[in-house]
Amino acid sequence: MKEIRTQEEDFTYRKVKTGKLNTVVTYETVDGKTFSDKPTAIRHEFQLRYNSIEKIEIDIPEFGWQWFKAKDEEELSMLKQSLHDPYDTEHGMDKIKVGEWFSVYHEDGGDYRSVDYFYILQDLKEAFENALEKLK
Repeated sequence: MKEIRTQEEDFTYRKVKTGKLNTVVTYETVDGKTFSDKPTAIRHEFQLRYNSIEKIEIDIPEFGWQWFKAKDEEELSMLKQSLHDPYDTEHGMDKIKVGEWFSVYHEDGGDYRSVDYFYILQDLKEAFENALEKLK
């Protein structure tokens, strides 16, 4: 499969003559589908990439319900951008590395800025194991 393009890169496009005066530009995505506008083609390729990312659903209250695992830096960057609104405050996003299971818990700020808490599953496991050791 070809690499998924980013917004900055150009798509393959074709000019199709539909008559003497009309020429239509179409954008072709990596899966061969054609679109009449570039933003729709970009969204389609983003969705293809997002659907290929490894994810599981484990509902852990206050820690999130969907967990992701990026296999490369490009996927990790894409996930961070799609899961975190730059207007919101974030905690822990810089700690996430490729190959780690992580989740985002979004705390609505109401009239104020919201907060996105990024949790790494291995860190939670270690914290719970340490807490259980102390209870013995």
